[in-house]
Amino acid sequence: MVMASSGHRGEYQWLVSEQMDIHRLLKILPEVALGKCLAISLFDSGPLVPTDEERNKGWQVHGRLTVVPDVVDVRDLPSDLYDEWYLFTSPTMPEIPETFTNCGGFTLEPPQVSQEFARAQASVGAQADVKMIQQAAERQQELLASFWAQMERVRPDTYIGDGDHFVFVTLNSLLFEKVQKAVRSRQP
Repeated sequence: MVMASSGHRGEYQWLVSEQMDIHRLLKILPEVALGKCLAISLFDSGPLVPTDEERNKGWQVHGRLTVVPDVVDVRDLPSDLYDEWYLFTSPTMPEIPETFTNCGGFTLEPPQVSQEFARAQASVGAQADVKMIQQAAERQQELLASFWAQMERVRPDTYIGDGDHFVFVTLNSLLFEKVQKAVRSRQP
């Protein structure tokens, strides 16, 4: 059983879980997106190309982003695996150059290097394992630094990444508590 983990960075609170996804979250808590401006940076690992019907509803393409200026019905929002969303309290056309959900195993949890080192040192071929663990930890640190730098630059109210892990980040502490409660209720 994998439990959710959480923490904070500056004004943001974050949660990582394997028990939630965007579709379930919106079904339980539509207020996560209702009335917000949504910038979709990834849909099923790539850019979302809005349909003519979606464009007629005001959806716009801004570089690699699809922007929904005002979410009025969460059932209209597409979700799949490897999606990445940025939600804002007012309409905006953000610059979001990097995506993270496609980075294998992306999480906001700090690398557990000491536990992995202890395991590797007890195994055959420990030198190779230790080197791989160190490289993975360095890559995770680089991803985290890039992620938080982009969050500080773009300043979304909420970020949702739905890939190998469900990652939820928000400035809204009330919303964070609701999402955390929803995730806990889904754990076996």
